[in-house]
Amino acid sequence: MASPAAAAAWRELLTRAKAGEQVAVDRGVFPAGGTQAGERRGRNGHGGGNHHRETTEPEASVGFVLAPLRGPGREYLGAVLYEDVTELRGIGEMLLDVNRELRHLVRADPLTGLANRREYERLLRTEVARAARTRSPVSLLMIDVDEFKAFNDELGHQAGDRCLAAVAAALRSGLLRPADAIARYGGEEFVALLPGNDSSGARMLAERLRRAVERLAIPHPRSRAGSLVTVSVGVATVYPAPGYDGRQLQEAADRGLYLAKNGGRNQVRVVDGSGSVDRLPQSRTNPGAAEGS
Repeated sequence: MASPAAAAAWRELLTRAKAGEQVAVDRGVFPAGGTQAGERRGRNGHGGGNHHRETTEPEASVGFVLAPLRGPGREYLGAVLYEDVTELRGIGEMLLDVNRELRHLVRADPLTGLANRREYERLLRTEVARAARTRSPVSLLMIDVDEFKAFNDELGHQAGDRCLAAVAAALRSGLLRPADAIARYGGEEFVALLPGNDSSGARMLAERLRRAVERLAIPHPRSRAGSLVTVSVGVATVYPAPGYDGRQLQEAADRGLYLAKNGGRNQVRVVDGSGSVDRLPQSRTNPGAAEGS
């Protein structure tokens, strides 16, 4: 709200204006310096034209507009618009908070809180292009919860959701660097994008994540990989050249995941991200069809 001095000054100004007296704003009532913002512009962009605005904050929290007008006899008239901008500023801050929340919702998976597939694909394009410019490596981990369909069938989807949320938290906590990103790719599949990480570092991190999930000790009554919930991980690394398609890196990591599944699950397999990739079975190219693998 306006300060008492500012409110009294405005009441006097408006009373005089209503009486037909020519009035001017006493700037001394409104603190100058960093708390006051002013704007002057005319029809041709010059000061003293048809618009003058002063905003004072936070002491007075008052905004006003003085608009010089010409009367029928070319005499000067004046119009004054007065507003308390405290509420408007609060609304603006609220809208900023809402926009930040909306951006988060668009980019996040609602169950796990990780980045969603759309955000992951954006990050993949960005990091592959950056790695090509800087001639640095980029690694990708494809991570799949072993025998997840059997887990859901035995314990129900609510237990399955709790399991995925716990696995996601373990994977996120296992990342080592701020640049590393983890996302939910689809169903029970996750991806970890590791900019600047070579094959050796990516393999070590993959093992770290695999063990982190195993240490959750979530019982799995129907897993062929053991009595606990586990993950299989495919790892691929590339030093991309300009124009390299990040989907090739993803296909290579997915091939490593397929090899880990066929090799007995609950393990890490590494493949070359720059080499050719064999055609994969349909169940591995469609994340929604990967349940139960």
